[in-house]
Parts: sequence; C-alpha cells; structure tokens
Amino acid sequence: MISVLNSLILFPFNSSFKRIFLCFVERYFKEEFLKSILEGGIFMESIIGALLIGGICGLGPVIVGALKKRMGLGIGGFFACLLSGLILGILLAGPICGVFIWLIIKKSDTDESINTKQCPYCAEKILVDAKLCKHCNRELIKKCPICGEEISIKAKVCKHCKHQISESSNL
Repeated sequence: MISVLNSLILFPFNSSFKRIFLCFVERYFKEEFLKSILEGGIFMESIIGALLIGGICGLGPVIVGALKKRMGLGIGGFFACLLSGLILGILLAGPICGVFIWLIIKKSDTDESINTKQCPYCAEKILVDAKLCKHCNRELIKKCPICGEEISIKAKVCKHCKHQISESSNL
C-alpha cells in the first residue's frame, strides 16, 4: 500500500514527513478504501456532491438576477458557485453566492449619478436634462438676455455668447 501511495502523492516536504504521513494513512485506511478511491467510487460521489452543492448555491444569484433584470451577473454567479463548490464545497460556494446576490441587489451609484443631479432649490434628485423640477415645480433654466439661448439657472456666464449674467437679470 505504501508503494501505491508513494506513486500517487508527491510531497514538497522532506522524506521523514512523507514517511510519517504514509504510515498514518496505512494505519487508518484499509486497502479497500484506497481501491474504491482509485476506481472512482468515492471520488466520483464527492465530485457529484460538490457540483450539486455549487449548483444549489448558484441558483440564488440566477433567481435574484432574473428578478432584478441583471441576468448576466446571475449566470456569472451560478458558474462561480459551481466552480467554488468543486474547489471547497459549501465553505466557498455559500459566500460566493452571497457576494453575487449583493452585487446584483446593490444599486450602482455611478449609473444613477450619470443621469441625475440635485435641484438647486429643493435638493431632490432630478434628471440632468430637466427644465422644471418635478418636486418643487421651479424652473431650472433661464434664457440669456443677449442671445436667447437656454442656460443653467446657476450660470454666471452664457456658454454660447460669453455674456456676463448679472443677478438682477430676468429669469
């Protein structure tokens, strides 16, 4: 049996550690156990079990991704859980599942901040292109008195004609 284990296991440790390990294995595992591992019985059962654990954990990101319309991230989470289930079972597949569900659920601040700004009057979030605040109904643009183009309510200089806008200008 030691010769079989010697040929199967390559240790980066010194030979005394290798001998101690092989004696331990020979003492506590019988020849039948090693044969069943080599024939694929226990080995295949453990791989199938790991795939099932990873697959079950991977269903979480898929379901949440489908509900939140972020299916690409859900499928990625499924395959990450499947692979982590093979590597370390439920100890790795569970946290990976949680991380992907968190990534799917959390709102992306960058997506929201690109399309919105704060109203200068009521500080509520409004669309960047809004001309009227939907919360306080105040106008967010004014017209330049020289060229007549629309400019921001906060503008001090017209971006079209470079005219200095005074505070007393008509809004």
